[in-house]
Amino acid sequence: MNFKKYLPIIAISSASEDGQLGNISEDLMFLLYQARRENRKLLFVKKWNPFKKYTKFSANYMYDLECEFLYKRGFLHKLLSILFGFRDYVVLYLLAKLYYKTLNKYFSNDKNFRTFMLIIGFPLGVNRRFNPDALSMNKYIENRKEYNFSSEFEESLNIEIPKSDSISLERDLELMGVSKKDWFVCVQVRTKNFFNDVDNNIKNSSFDNYYETIRYIINEGGKVIRFGDAGLDVENIDGLINYPDSKFKSEKMDYYIMQKCRYFIGTGSGPRYLALLMHKPTLIVNYTDYWQTPVYKKKDQFIFKRVYSKKINKYLTLNEIINQDRPYADMELVVEDNSSEDILLAYIEFINRIKRDNFDYSSIQEEYKTKIVSLPYADSNFENLFGDYLFTRNYYSNATVSNAYLKKYWDCETKS
Repeated sequence: MNFKKYLPIIAISSASEDGQLGNISEDLMFLLYQARRENRKLLFVKKWNPFKKYTKFSANYMYDLECEFLYKRGFLHKLLSILFGFRDYVVLYLLAKLYYKTLNKYFSNDKNFRTFMLIIGFPLGVNRRFNPDALSMNKYIENRKEYNFSSEFEESLNIEIPKSDSISLERDLELMGVSKKDWFVCVQVRTKNFFNDVDNNIKNSSFDNYYETIRYIINEGGKVIRFGDAGLDVENIDGLINYPDSKFKSEKMDYYIMQKCRYFIGTGSGPRYLALLMHKPTLIVNYTDYWQTPVYKKKDQFIFKRVYSKKINKYLTLNEIINQDRPYADMELVVEDNSSEDILLAYIEFINRIKRDNFDYSSIQEEYKTKIVSLPYADSNFENLFGDYLFTRNYYSNATVSNAYLKKYWDCETKS
């Protein structure tokens, strides 16, 4: 008899991920897929944080979402919250003070400090997220038929907002200008206003290049809700709702908007995982992890920022980049945002595939997919742009780069 299915999957939020909407959404998504796969339920616990007043953001409402495979918050949640919060915040804080006051002369850098903490036996979290990206490539290849991630991610987890909140959130959405009969697209752009991260042109993008696509959506009868950082000056366009700077901005409304939108347009930042958790068709633009597939479903697509070499005075093609055959560190590389035209073409292709219910790859998309899955490792020599990771998601993702983008930039050799 299989007693395992009667036992809950217990997962505790990690110290760093609990503070970010995207990271905690990623955790919950992978954990719920695991719970469904094993026909079990998930006990997802938020650690008690006595220092929460010093944090900029702490996800709370995530733990109130409803799903067939998710236990509602109760006594056991509170008990585990206190126990692991005490362990990971109080004890860890005291050890850190001990380290910096007396032991730092023996452990001269952060790497040694982390090693010291692991030896002491107080890791930062006990998150049991079953993330296929964390599998070694060999283990993934051996077990991918068993796990069948490609099929799993095509099926919605059916996440629900508690009914006790839905009525007031629906009313507020109408006050924002979106009625029950309206459809809308959620657009998220990571800007310099994100924690005042002014100089990060790798992850940040300009909102200006999205207006052409926004007007297209509105002309098609939809509305657009801007999602993301507050404090951004946006054009006054009838049908464009500047949600982050409105009085309706709240953590609850973040989840409600994502649940109700028809499509999500995002970047490589964390909120895309909330869209994936809610199973929304997703278009990622201005992406910069060139060896990584950012989305999973066949309805999803993505395009990359252009990469320009000042040294050789030309743009690198996408094919050149993922071939990893250049001395990138010496090429004085910069990235450039996607143009208004590229974003619009990607969006039109994205929605047309969905409307036609045809997700077959073109020949150039097949070529890209074949190339990317043959390169499991990123090249750490591409300084400041990429990490050195295993990308098993390139194997199990059904998403693809926009065909229009590949036609222009897969093998294009000239500066344009």
